[in-house]
Amino acid sequence: MRIVKCLRHRGRVLIAGLLMASLMAGAPAANAVFTRTLNAGTTSVGTYKLASPTGNVVTVTCTPNGGSSKFRLTITVTSHGTVAKANNYVLIVKDFTGLAASPVPLNPGGSYTAPSPGNKWTYSVDAQYKVPGTSYAWSSTPNPVTVC
Repeated sequence: MRIVKCLRHRGRVLIAGLLMASLMAGAPAANAVFTRTLNAGTTSVGTYKLASPTGNVVTVTCTPNGGSSKFRLTITVTSHGTVAKANNYVLIVKDFTGLAASPVPLNPGGSYTAPSPGNKWTYSVDAQYKVPGTSYAWSSTPNPVTVC
């Protein structure tokens, strides 16, 4: 009886070994190699710079304020130059401390009157590119003009 059990056990091992060998001798396992070739070129990123508009037609009026050395300022822009890629133009006015008033939209012209007398203002006509669908805008480098 022991011999029969031993033969059965060895038979099972033999069958398992033969089965394994036949599976390994069948189709080979799938092997794959993936390669990627990168271009050795360079990538550059930068920002677009808008030029300042030229050919602006601006009238500046400095009215003396009584006997003081201060003036009442009015700036009127009749027209402005055009700049490639710009889709908006504004008048920027700053007082002697460098504090800027709210930009005045130019469509194509506009005007600004200082709320109180003063002296030594600067103004610039700036080109802008307003990014559609956002509140972002790129502005040209201002060329300030000193008045009064």
